[in-house]
Amino acid sequence: FAVAGAGLIAAKNVQALHQCTLTEVLFVGARSGEKAKAFADKHAVPSYGTLEEACEKSEIDAVYLALPTGVRTAYALRAIAAGKHVVVEKPAGANVQEVESIVQAAAKRGVVYMDGTMWVQATRTAHIDALLRGGELGTVVQAHAAFTARFPKEGVAAGIRGNPDLEAAGGLGDMGWYTVGAILFAFGEMPLRVSATAQRLENGNTYQAFGRLEFSGGRVAQFDAGYGAPLRQFVEICCEKGVVRVDDLVNPPTGSIASFEGPSVAVPSTYSLVKDPSGVWVASAPEVVAVPGVEYVHEVEMFLKFANAVLVGKQNPHWVTSSLQNQRVIDALLQSAASDGSYVTISSS
Repeated sequence: FAVAGAGLIAAKNVQALHQCTLTEVLFVGARSGEKAKAFADKHAVPSYGTLEEACEKSEIDAVYLALPTGVRTAYALRAIAAGKHVVVEKPAGANVQEVESIVQAAAKRGVVYMDGTMWVQATRTAHIDALLRGGELGTVVQAHAAFTARFPKEGVAAGIRGNPDLEAAGGLGDMGWYTVGAILFAFGEMPLRVSATAQRLENGNTYQAFGRLEFSGGRVAQFDAGYGAPLRQFVEICCEKGVVRVDDLVNPPTGSIASFEGPSVAVPSTYSLVKDPSGVWVASAPEVVAVPGVEYVHEVEMFLKFANAVLVGKQNPHWVTSSLQNQRVIDALLQSAASDGSYVTISSS
């Protein structure tokens, strides 16, 4: 692996790559040689250099692109052209056209593509998916998701997160990617139409977003995401005969998230479940379900799945579909927020 980017997210995920039994980090590229060297020294990466080298070095099989969204696509396409498999950070692009250009280039070149949404690849997610699709809880009727963290507006505006040239979707793209993805996962289909409003920075970029997604059969989901509220990272999925809730969707408890400084230790992966098979009003305490077979943190599971796909030489089509669908909904929500919450229809194409 080569890592393109030397920021905070790269620091977290390089530790996951070190822990993954199928990957080896050989190179880190950054915008400055000084930053690349400092990252390499701190995170035990044997060589360093430019972003261009990270995308093209002959001894590299795959590139993890931990770059701002506004510049990432160009480097992803450069890596793919050089025959490298790619893991791109999220949001997967500035718009769905960018994501399409990446996945189409990857398919044409015969390399594997994945976006870096770690919770999607977790064992817990597969466990909940089997529960939802198995029929025991009935149809999903509504969902609510949130991913927030309190950062002062001034700090966001001065950094990458608030820079419209680097992160055009602001908090909606950064934090909302997870909530929208969790809702799409819950329903297993695309919404018919969406609506969103936003609190904004002085430069107009999204600070905090609030959204509504409407699905077939009059079913609905709501979310809020961004930097204007304390840490919350949950999804609640309400079915006809029960409720599934995950309260640590993105970053599990301390010790479970891939460490910024060194190896992390996987802790039990859980979710809460309330069953109401009778369909009547019966008060019952949530059951805490411990997911079996969890050996690694989410990020390590993600890179293991990616590495296995590379080794067998086969693209998982769901990774492509989920990236494109998530980006299409984010684009529509941005369009709605720009028109004060007017509904935007999601095309069936």
